[in-house]
Amino acid sequence: MLRIGYLSLFMLFCATHSNFGLNMLTVNIRKQGGASVITIPPDVLRTLHIGVGATLSIEFVEGAVTLRPVTSNSRKRYTLAELMEGVTPELITELNTDLAWSLDIEPVGRELL
Repeated sequence: MLRIGYLSLFMLFCATHSNFGLNMLTVNIRKQGGASVITIPPDVLRTLHIGVGATLSIEFVEGAVTLRPVTSNSRKRYTLAELMEGVTPELITELNTDLAWSLDIEPVGRELL
């Protein structure tokens, strides 16, 4: 959480996406428990493709604060069409033949068959 202490500050959150019709938004800092917090509007979260629990980097440059989503090097999310590309009925038949033995094994735990 962003801890401000006793300073009374206003924070500008820059939104670079044109869907807002605005280039800057003004939000207020409020006290929640022992922390000082800001609220990021839902439209900003949607535009940045982030949500609750996302990690943001905070950059302080010449008296300005910039928040940016931290991009992870996570794996690409594929569509079903991309996953099934190149799969043929012959490959499915071969796979079923190779794995036929697994249907004869007794369950070891609480598997549902």
